[in-house]
Amino acid sequence: MAAQRVREKAVKTGRVPNFHFEEARTGAVIRKLREYGVRYGVEPVFTSDRSEGDVYEFHGWFCLSQTTEVSDSGQLDALIDELNELVVGLDFPTNVSAEVTILNGEYYLLLYGVANRRRDEAVGMRQVLQFVARRLPGSYGLLLEKDEEMPIPPGPNAFRVHVMARGEITERLDPFLSPIRPVVED
Repeated sequence: MAAQRVREKAVKTGRVPNFHFEEARTGAVIRKLREYGVRYGVEPVFTSDRSEGDVYEFHGWFCLSQTTEVSDSGQLDALIDELNELVVGLDFPTNVSAEVTILNGEYYLLLYGVANRRRDEAVGMRQVLQFVARRLPGSYGLLLEKDEEMPIPPGPNAFRVHVMARGEITERLDPFLSPIRPVVED
């Protein structure tokens, strides 16, 4: 199912699907993914150089608002268009999703990704957050970030939380899912 979503997003956005395995895969799995590549006209890339635990990931949501008093003081749609242009211009790979959606009449930014290691995804994610904080200072939300190479605190066994409120982004230690071992993993 995950492979199908990666392939569909790659076809829709004109990108190359990248399937990364924790260990080398051969045989039926690779043949099937290549078969789908031929069928849908996309040549997948396979990598397997990741060491155990070498992962960078982030997951976040933000309610978008022009001010702390009203979500739309007349320019919200134009600012949402600018935000969407920024996201499209960053050309995130298929392992990252950044989308603006409407829920119950309010705009929300959903931002998440998983990569083998910190790369351009982290830079792009920070650009999006800085844009929102600067241009939509009434926005608020959270983004959890985990990096196996993160210095202490919080270190490789914890999430860092980016808290956005009143045009400011602060970093805090995560009290809910950290330490990852033993709270989430054994």
